[in-house]
Amino acid sequence: MHVGKAIRAIRLAKNLCQEAVAAATGISGTALSNIETEKTTEVTVPRLEKIAVALGTTVEVIIHLAENIS
Repeated sequence: MHVGKAIRAIRLAKNLCQEAVAAATGISGTALSNIETEKTTEVTVPRLEKIAVALGTTVEVIIHLAENIS
């Protein structure tokens, strides 16, 4: 499952920059970059929920997209 790629795809589709999403979630831009590039493969549920809110979506949508990305 590619959660980081799904987050990046949603962010780009909504024309948001990493800095804006990071600021909205309270995590660093580096941490978000590491999630998106899958350098960090374990994303906690609370962090994923914050990212989903910042992206204007749900955790379920992120997971569904992540399951379908190759």
